[in-house]
Amino acid sequence: MLRDAAGAPARIVGANQDITARKRREQELRESEENFRTLFDHAPYGAILMDVKDLSIVGFNALAHVQLGYTREEFSKLTLSDIDTFLTGQQVRATGRTANENPPVEFETKHRTKDGRLLEVLITAAPVRIGGNALVYSAVQDITERKRAEKELQASEARQRILAQLSGELWMRQDDPIAVLAGSIRRLESGFADICAARLLSEDGLWLLPPSVAFGEFMEMDSVRQTLTQPLPFQEPYFHQEIVRTGHAQFLPFFDLDQFADRFSPEYRKIIGNLRTHSLIAVPLRAGDQPIGVLTVGRHRPELPAFTEQDFSFLQELADRAALAFAASKLTLDLRAELAQRGAMEKERDLILAELQQLTKHLESAREDERKRISREIHDELGQQLTGLKMRLDFLFRAPLSPEQRDEQKHSLHQ
Repeated sequence: MLRDAAGAPARIVGANQDITARKRREQELRESEENFRTLFDHAPYGAILMDVKDLSIVGFNALAHVQLGYTREEFSKLTLSDIDTFLTGQQVRATGRTANENPPVEFETKHRTKDGRLLEVLITAAPVRIGGNALVYSAVQDITERKRAEKELQASEARQRILAQLSGELWMRQDDPIAVLAGSIRRLESGFADICAARLLSEDGLWLLPPSVAFGEFMEMDSVRQTLTQPLPFQEPYFHQEIVRTGHAQFLPFFDLDQFADRFSPEYRKIIGNLRTHSLIAVPLRAGDQPIGVLTVGRHRPELPAFTEQDFSFLQELADRAALAFAASKLTLDLRAELAQRGAMEKERDLILAELQQLTKHLESAREDERKRISREIHDELGQQLTGLKMRLDFLFRAPLSPEQRDEQKHSLHQ
């Protein structure tokens, strides 16, 4: 028995409180957090938990560090700024506030991997509360391949538009073969390459002539321009000549000047070295099966990737269309010249025929006049002679002549 300090029996006062609901909520919260943790750890994308104030990383799943190439320990020491170098501190804070105060937000950005590559990612950020802490939950999906496929599709559509537009323009300019090639070069200048040049084999087969050279805004080097606008002797065994001779293209997506130095003239080697060209394509300009020149494109800006097989196929198709249109344009001009020459010859022939007809008429007229003159002369002289003869015969028969005189008159008539 319990007693108080005075030794009297103590009384116990108790209060009962029903905590079943609280215990149930705590159990549900623990189960909810356990379910969240299970979903978080096994999400099919990178998942990151960040503090709502500064977006410092407080939790992440395996895919979050694996897709960036880090170990779990390495990733635990990073901040968002180490991963996403495109977000400024102000943007980080704004993103945290937006994610905490609004429904889930979605945006695209780029995350840098451990080896320095950039992954294009889609971020879905939403506020969560775990253990009484306000956090930002971010789902990180690697969309690099999807974006690459989208860009390739856009590039393919752009290439098809260029080919379609180019075909129409080429066939509309049948009066200027060089403009045909210049038009195709200008199509390649924007975004496709840093430098584009087309060369044609001269009619005597001794030179490769530069009918068109395209430069970007960065291509204002006088030495480069002078070199690319100079004819190349066809006898020198460089890659331009090889392409025209063989009809085979040169596709060098990862170009190394040291490896291919012997295929370029000293002037070209200097240009390529100075520009640090890293990707190169040269395709034959073919009119039918006959190469008539070469089209060359190169990239040296580091932000432009290496040429792809699709770029190569596109360039060859463009070159084939341009060369075919060039040959058709040249043939049209040759036919026009031949027709003009034939027309001039026909005019000259008509003029000669007219002159011959005039001469014939003149000869006929002269011949007729001569016949008339001869006829008049015959008529007049013969008439006079016959009249004289008649008069003498009359005299001979009527005059009283002696036999001697009559014989003398007869003799004179025979003379």
